[in-house]
Amino acid sequence: MGLRSYSVVLSGTPKRLSDAYGVGAAGVSDAASDIPHRQILLQATGAGAFIGATSGVTTATGLPLIVGAEPTSFGPFGTGPVKLGDLWAVGAGATVQVLGVPF
Repeated sequence: MGLRSYSVVLSGTPKRLSDAYGVGAAGVSDAASDIPHRQILLQATGAGAFIGATSGVTTATGLPLIVGAEPTSFGPFGTGPVKLGDLWAVGAGATVQVLGVPF
């Protein structure tokens, strides 16, 4: 499987990154579409974004993605993949650019 790229437009309300797949209800990870990744690279454009592991992520508690900074990497993992559905993001005016390396 080749590289996968996605864009997720954010607001002031947390959004699950698997919403980028465009299937199912917003905020609900679709098991058939939420593929495992060996590595995920994230970068913010437009405004800063914040990444967390739950829908409770805020600008105070999330890992910051700073506009113009190098991408933030999750992985690479030899085993135990990460899925977009594992991550939530928040950031009014931000878009998170995602590059994934599937298993």
